[in-house]
Amino acid sequence: MAEFPATVKNFLTLNDGVDKVIAAHPNDRAGETTAIETFLGALGVGNTQGFSAALVDLLQGYIQGAELTYVGVEEISVAAGRIAFEASGKYRWRENNAALSVDWGDIDTGAEASSTLYYVYAVADASGTGFTILISLSDTAPTGGTYYKKLGQFYNDSGDDIIESSVINDQPVEGLSAKIGDVVVTSVASVAVVDVGFKPKAVLFICGYNGTGEDRSGNAVGFWDGTSMFSMGAGFIAGDASGRGFISTNFVLATDSVTPTNKVVFTGTSFDDVGFTVNVTTATAGYLCKYLAIR
Repeated sequence: MAEFPATVKNFLTLNDGVDKVIAAHPNDRAGETTAIETFLGALGVGNTQGFSAALVDLLQGYIQGAELTYVGVEEISVAAGRIAFEASGKYRWRENNAALSVDWGDIDTGAEASSTLYYVYAVADASGTGFTILISLSDTAPTGGTYYKKLGQFYNDSGDDIIESSVINDQPVEGLSAKIGDVVVTSVASVAVVDVGFKPKAVLFICGYNGTGEDRSGNAVGFWDGTSMFSMGAGFIAGDASGRGFISTNFVLATDSVTPTNKVVFTGTSFDDVGFTVNVTTATAGYLCKYLAIR
């Protein structure tokens, strides 16, 4: 009876001039071959053995578990999991039954840097059954790794703290990432907001204006999906309770109730690896502008 796939069959080695071949010897081997073919399944009429390469490719991309989670400003965690590693057509299978704590002692080369995006890799170079972790500046390969797989990324901010919302898994996991922060647009310029910690899929803007010594105010809300932007708001002037509404395909914060006066105007430029960039064409002191970035 075939032992595969429950176990791997170890066949008796036959020696010339010593052992006699009996029916059980070739029959055992034939039984195991049939078991392998049955396990893989028929690939269809007209297909060749070369089509089975797709099964190897499937195993090459296998990751189960091993999700990244935020622990603290100096530490993340990699959950227990199973990973298939490949290098130059050779494969290694590794499994960790417990989570791994990851800190700056796991960096592949150099030392911790501020305002920097880091990538997290599982590595199977060492002998044994489990994988280890390396932190790297490279988004393609960790220094010193041969058998590796990228698990995700995180952003280390200007204060040398890991941003919780920036801990992102390459493999889809349940939930979303979100970050609230300030949009500082004090002058006409291209402004990069880099404290998000991840590349957004959408950004919500909420702004208000109440200039010192003025009798005018305004508020606005805007949405941006990386391609299109839309905003709407209202401007007010003292003594006029009705206000004046407005909409725009840029982000516009205006005041006054009769003829709107633009106080802040910007357009979306790009979603970036650790935030987003806007192009400011009008900037006035006295505003408060917040963003909600979502991934």
